[in-house]
Amino acid sequence: RETDTGSRLILKAQASSYAVPSKLHSGVSVDEGVIGRVFRRGTAQVIADVSGDPDFVRWYPDTQAEIGVPIRIGGESAGVLNVESDQLGSFGDEERLVLETVANQLAIALENARLFAMVKEREDRYRVLVESNPGAVVHLDAQGAILCANPAALDLTGRPKEDLVASDTSLTGLALEESRPELHAAIADAIGGKPRRDVEFEIGHADGRVRSAQASFQP
Repeated sequence: RETDTGSRLILKAQASSYAVPSKLHSGVSVDEGVIGRVFRRGTAQVIADVSGDPDFVRWYPDTQAEIGVPIRIGGESAGVLNVESDQLGSFGDEERLVLETVANQLAIALENARLFAMVKEREDRYRVLVESNPGAVVHLDAQGAILCANPAALDLTGRPKEDLVASDTSLTGLALEESRPELHAAIADAIGGKPRRDVEFEIGHADGRVRSAQASFQP
């Protein structure tokens, strides 16, 4: 179970001979049941006999014992891994250690998924900004070859994208010969970690015309 807004625990997965109880469809309050106690305290709870636990809430008719361990991310509870049994005293230290190991692996997987989604969102946002930028934007590798280019860069050179990002196409190679030394030096500075701004050069268009450009290079 994981939290949504921090006030309820939502059932994300279940392995049981029983169907998911209808009352669980809307989630469980973090103030409710053994599950809620595990989440609030952030520690495992092993209940040998649920009939003697004041917080126990019966979701399934034959539950006799219960164990819950928190899924913790960044020192805070992010969910609960809960197991119930129809046998008294089913859970002990061995089961707790196993479930804590599983919960730790779940926490890592959840955090990795969150970070991946965050990175992808930022990449998508950056891609939109680059693609819609009215100025030419190109990404170069350490050898100065063009890795990607936005539509404005395609207009500047008059070349289709597949030609511009070909493995043997470099920005200096597109520039006129007299512009290449300065352009090469600017790219080398950027690769070395030194930004260069307002670098002027001339570039050959696919139609044979020469176009003047001014560029900034960032590491």
